[in-house]
Amino acid sequence: MLDRPVKRDAPAETRTTAPRRPQRQLRRSMVAVALGFVLFLAGIAFGNYASDAQLLTQAKVFVAKAIARGQREAATLQNWRPISTHLHDVEVVTIPLPATRGAGGGLGVIGDKILYAQPWGEFGYLDAAGAAHPIDGLLAPMNQKGMLARVADARNFDRNYFRITDILAEPRGEGRTRLYVGHHHYVRDCVELWLSTIDLRTDGGVIRADGDWRTLYRVKPCVTFRPSTYYTLFEGHFAGGRIVRYDDRHVLFSVGDFGWDGVDGMPAAAQDPSMDLGKILLLDTETGAARPFATGLRNGQGLLIDSVSRIWETEHGPKGGDELNLIRVGADYGWPMATLGVQYGGRPWPLNAEQGRHGRGVEPVHAWVPSIGVSNLIEAPAAQFPRWRGDLLVASLVDNGLWRVRLAGDRVQYTERLSFDGERLRDIIALPDGRVAMLTDTHKVILMRRAAEERTLASRPAQAAAASVAPEARTRDGDAGRRVFQTACASCHTLNGAASVGPSLKGVLGRKIGGGDFPYSAALSAETAVWDRKRLAAFIADPRGMYPGAMMAPVQLTKDETERLIAYLDETR
Repeated sequence: MLDRPVKRDAPAETRTTAPRRPQRQLRRSMVAVALGFVLFLAGIAFGNYASDAQLLTQAKVFVAKAIARGQREAATLQNWRPISTHLHDVEVVTIPLPATRGAGGGLGVIGDKILYAQPWGEFGYLDAAGAAHPIDGLLAPMNQKGMLARVADARNFDRNYFRITDILAEPRGEGRTRLYVGHHHYVRDCVELWLSTIDLRTDGGVIRADGDWRTLYRVKPCVTFRPSTYYTLFEGHFAGGRIVRYDDRHVLFSVGDFGWDGVDGMPAAAQDPSMDLGKILLLDTETGAARPFATGLRNGQGLLIDSVSRIWETEHGPKGGDELNLIRVGADYGWPMATLGVQYGGRPWPLNAEQGRHGRGVEPVHAWVPSIGVSNLIEAPAAQFPRWRGDLLVASLVDNGLWRVRLAGDRVQYTERLSFDGERLRDIIALPDGRVAMLTDTHKVILMRRAAEERTLASRPAQAAAASVAPEARTRDGDAGRRVFQTACASCHTLNGAASVGPSLKGVLGRKIGGGDFPYSAALSAETAVWDRKRLAAFIADPRGMYPGAMMAPVQLTKDETERLIAYLDETR
């Protein structure tokens, strides 16, 4: 206060008088008018710029994306809807994935997350709440830019036909996952089907790439483009491309014929031993060496090794005649010399000896006429759906349905269709808790579980299954151990040597506890003993009490069921 001049009233003769006030107000008004005019001109200029730059449109897009992102992250897992089936009441919920183009892709499991592949090579995962997380920097080596440059002026190119065909995610321990990807790759005016692999790592719940892509196998030959007068430049929708683990060293890889079907001047590739097309290949995942496992197949869209080591394949017929095949090594399934379908347009298939009869090679176990656009298949997880134990769940594209296939031995007893109107079901997998996940061509994941009122039974699968079979029938059934395995174990374990959600149980008796290539808990990994009948029975009853940190939950079995199960596992060594 002391360094400021003291304000005093001005002498009377120097005070502002009334006549000066209007002048000051006038000056202020003129400044305000000038400033308003400048702002007006600036507004016009910005409006013109915004119009030219489409800022309003960009703002709308930004807001729409933010809303969509918020919807995805708002856990759509609340919006389950019921579906009634013959044996179970089930519920489904739909989770949107980030927007993309094309049709294809695949699903896998990494821990408690669902890994997804988008058709044109992008990847991401869904967390436990249903929120989608793209994996930055991970793009399948498809040469997308080369393909787009080649087809830039082509009117008969369908983007849906250039795609990822399938993925297989396998745990490697310590947060690592080996990812196998079937996909197209553009090469000098033709397209190859590749099987590529890359390692992923999970750190702090985030999945990212760990290393570079490696090309494991390139299908022969490179598929050339069709002429501009043909309905499509590239018939990549006949690619097949499913992957399934066969044993510790090999995978099976289905390869379609890409339309090389012996008609209209094209070679009959599925019957040509010099070509990989139209075959199921047995592929060494260490060396990349491959050889035909089965031949005479048109377009293997689904591949499954079930809990009793049977190999199932689903494939597209031409018009009609979609097939469910039981695959045996070295067998020929007849295509293109045999089919239950006809040509598009209804004309007879010209290479068939007798129209409407298969007549050559191994007959399909079941066929759909008209076609359903069959895609992938799984064995129904008995832990979640005990009344479906041993059934196949077959997804479809054209039919927009999920088909439950009841088997009697190797024979189809009946089928039941579950409707998913408007959704082409591209892939299907079983999750660790027994729920089913399906990928659609509209870039969504659909989850399916038992209805709420039935879920308490699902937590005790063995008892629920036992209740449906009379005690005297179980006593008479010499295959009771196999039934217990299918009911209580098959949703997480295989008997073919390959890990699934849990380790393979093939040869488990006599095997080192915590041994093999599987990410066991620290307590299991540190164990030096081997599995015997007593230890295995104790572990089944209380896994986490016996080995703290074990992921497996207790299995509610009677003493008799446990003994039968262990005897069955002993027989499968």
